[in-house]
Amino acid sequence: MATFSPTLQFSKRWLATPNAVKQAFHQELDDIIHMLGSDIAAKDYQFTNNDFGGAVSELLSTHQGESKEPVRLVHSIDTTPLIQETHGEFSPEELSDVEARISAKLSAQLDDFLGEHMARLSDDLKAWVSTAVKNELADYKSNQ
Repeated sequence: MATFSPTLQFSKRWLATPNAVKQAFHQELDDIIHMLGSDIAAKDYQFTNNDFGGAVSELLSTHQGESKEPVRLVHSIDTTPLIQETHGEFSPEELSDVEARISAKLSAQLDDFLGEHMARLSDDLKAWVSTAVKNELADYKSNQ
């Protein structure tokens, strides 16, 4: 099974994308899921947007000013000195202390980043699931 692992650049752009454009992508995915689950041949299937690329381009130009402020995916780096300036070599204890402090700061930044990213990803996926369930229930009702 194939996996999808978005890059930080993709995530940053996706989070800054206007909601109307995100909805168009969600609708296209819903159409694909519906097509795969139906008996309709792919060549005969009618997508919601016949020209998906054109529809997205139009939505982007229409909702250009609605882009969210890009989410800070990487936190600013703390430039607080980790050690006092010394002249000469570091002792093993000083190096160990610097390593521990650097690891602690980077670990905290990673925890913050992952917390923000996963919360936003969770919200996007919950919205998509909600839309998919509504569409499936609507299809079920219309087929009865």
